Amino acid sequence: RDNPVIQAEYHLDPRKAALEFEGVRFNNISSFFKDDEITRAFRGRTSIHIYSDVGEDKLVRITIHKVLPTSLSSAMHIDPAFITDSFAVAFGHREIIKKERYAIIDGILVWDNSPEQTVGITNVYNCIYQIHSHRPLSKITSDHYNPETVQHLRNTGLNASVITFTQARQLELYDFFRKMLHEDRVILPVDSIWSTKLKDELYGINLIKRKRCICLGSLTC
Repeated sequence: RDNPVIQAEYHLDPRKAALEFEGVRFNNISSFFKDDEITRAFRGRTSIHIYSDVGEDKLVRITIHKVLPTSLSSAMHIDPAFITDSFAVAFGHREIIKKERYAIIDGILVWDNSPEQTVGITNVYNCIYQIHSHRPLSKITSDHYNPETVQHLRNTGLNASVITFTQARQLELYDFFRKMLHEDRVILPVDSIWSTKLKDELYGINLIKRKRCICLGSLTC
């Protein structure tokens, strides 16, 4: 994925690129999640209003105009994709609806890299702080342990527990997420500017040799 040409192919058609470059053949049988359950989950509303653009310095920046507050405890997942130098953030909360626990994803932010632009990590931190100021984060999780990011967040007073996951633990979480999707207990924002990209990402997740999940999408990879 380091090659800009290959990156462009994944952005253009991730499933075709995965077949060509990795030999991964996508079909509905090998999909980790069911398409109709994914589609049904996109029925919520985003709690964050943003504007994303690329400056003259070629840095991707997100400007947050408004974050709707909540009295409920919020959690955030950060996903730095080191290979493609992109970054994604999702935050949400848990609600009890009809005596069942639901996972509500309130917002998604994506800093997407390309050969012509790069991610401004300072802007990533600033957006996290802004979200935290409106809806205090009690927990931050990450797929990868990034000491620099963790240390930076802690040094600036973001008092949240930071948790990273092993590959085995990630697969357990994928299984749990699939169970919640099947039980219709996940609500994702339908009106985010990245909702379509997230939906394609979830459609493209495959289980490989019962050991790991890979995504054929382009949010992170």
